[in-house]
Amino acid sequence: MNKILLHAAVLAVSFAASAHASDERPVWDWNGVYMGAHAGWVGSDVRWTDNTGNWWAPPGFTHSASDNGFIGGGQVGILRQQGNIVGGLELSVSGASGGTRAASPFFPAIDTYKTEIDTLVSVTGRLGYAFGDWLPYVQGGYAGGMVSMRNTSGAGFFGCAVPCVYDSSQWQHGFTLGGGVDYRISDNIALGVNYRYANLGNHAYIGVTGNAGTLENFKVGADVHAVTARANWLFGDQGSSIASRDAPAAAPAWDWNAIYLGVHGGLGHGDIDWTDNLGGWFTNFAGNSYMSSGDGVTGGVQLGMLTQWDHVVGGIGVSLSAMSLETRETSPFFPPSDTLETKVDLLATVTARIGYAFGSLLPYVEGGYAGGNVSVTNTDRLNCFPAACLFDTTKWHHGFTLGGGLDYRVTENLVLGLNYSYVSLGDATHSGTTTNTFGVPEDYTVGADVHAVTLRANWLFDGTLFSAE
Repeated sequence: MNKILLHAAVLAVSFAASAHASDERPVWDWNGVYMGAHAGWVGSDVRWTDNTGNWWAPPGFTHSASDNGFIGGGQVGILRQQGNIVGGLELSVSGASGGTRAASPFFPAIDTYKTEIDTLVSVTGRLGYAFGDWLPYVQGGYAGGMVSMRNTSGAGFFGCAVPCVYDSSQWQHGFTLGGGVDYRISDNIALGVNYRYANLGNHAYIGVTGNAGTLENFKVGADVHAVTARANWLFGDQGSSIASRDAPAAAPAWDWNAIYLGVHGGLGHGDIDWTDNLGGWFTNFAGNSYMSSGDGVTGGVQLGMLTQWDHVVGGIGVSLSAMSLETRETSPFFPPSDTLETKVDLLATVTARIGYAFGSLLPYVEGGYAGGNVSVTNTDRLNCFPAACLFDTTKWHHGFTLGGGLDYRVTENLVLGLNYSYVSLGDATHSGTTTNTFGVPEDYTVGADVHAVTLRANWLFDGTLFSAE
């Protein structure tokens, strides 16, 4: 009996030692640059609203179309590791197949509606946790895509000697959220699976229906879901074991506890839509809508405070930005005489942020309040006396912002970074009267969204180095 108990004890100790050794499997060194390819399934949803009702549908009609197809492309990125925590930045470019074709519900024997998304680009931050050979992660950031719509009326109907066609393609801006898991099969090869959702926002499509001559204004939105298999090649000597799975993360190199002040500058995109609630001077009927999209530059200042707990860095900040997001288009309702202008020229934000410090790098996400100055200016230059008829209104809109970025510590006090922000300024009522029309009242519901990508430079007061890597 004693021998049996002795053998059982030896086996138990051996099993425990083996299990502990298995639990101490090395974590791969994921630090470095990677490049790879991806392929898989994509599902898209494209919808458009006819704001004018000039040729293709009644005003306010919305057409929605869904499609499934193939997606494939490439990605390049950089990873930075602290213990088991792995963060990074990735650029992805994808081509997609497919497209939808549907008969018009109004003239099904004559008119067809086609939609397509053929290109997607994303710039995302990612954060994961390494378990031996496995690296699950989440990611999010900017997404853009090429969206096309083509409406066709058959020849010989409604004055179309040849087919009447409205054909337009635009690059749409939005955001993406997703995640995946990578599996390390060798020193330099990682295989994985990834899911991505992309919201490409709502954009204005303005143009003329060929061979009919009608001016059109559509609001076009798109969403994409993609599931892909991925293969990445990791450059450099990344096959070594750098820590056990249970090892604590190394202390961060920089002390980020500080007040900061800085400047930013970059590119912005704005989408403004309004609905005429009364059917005043500048539209045909109450409920008519209009949408415009414009690109421009933005720049401003920011001020904030950061607080650090080990690798986690939180903070609060305020920013003020001037921008030149302005559009001026011929009215689709009265094209010979009227012009419609929209503008966003000022943004202010108050945001909270949370990030994770990797040596000199600090990726973060942020969100909070956003407000902006939104203007609508409609002008009729032909039908008024003694001067042009004008409805000109400006109002401060309230909304929210979500985004993120990556800061790089150049010196103890200087930080350079890249930031992406999505701003929804919500809906607000713009009301008043049109001049030189004997007091025609106007009442508009106006909404605005802004996307901005900016470079930032911050000066950290009392920034110090408290441990060497």
